[in-house]
Amino acid sequence: MKLRILDDTLRLRLPKSELDQLGATGRVEAVIHFGPGPEQRLVYALVVDREAHRISATFTAGEIAVHLPADRANTWAEGDEVGLYAEQSLGNDRHLSLAIEKDFKCLVPRQGEEDYDGFSNPKAAC
Repeated sequence: MKLRILDDTLRLRLPKSELDQLGATGRVEAVIHFGPGPEQRLVYALVVDREAHRISATFTAGEIAVHLPADRANTWAEGDEVGLYAEQSLGNDRHLSLAIEKDFKCLVPRQGEEDYDGFSNPKAAC
């Protein structure tokens, strides 16, 4: 799963295998380590939440968790829709923009990046 953060925008991109895992287990997570200790890591996760009525994000104890309502997660995973998008109020007229997208294979290979199981890019020549 890829994580992209820019100011108050958070974007997750999932390849096929992780979308399958999300459907099977209800959770996909990844970790970035900044040092040897467990307190020096950041976990980011996408979670199917049967109690959720909207897409939302939380940050607790070194973990960013994006919660998806179960019905939206299933429809998105099984359909052709590329992404799910939402805004979460932060108060004081600020919002967190959330994007959860299927990760497509690159049209032009990039050194150091893998397209190991990305979705077929709709812009690729057939």
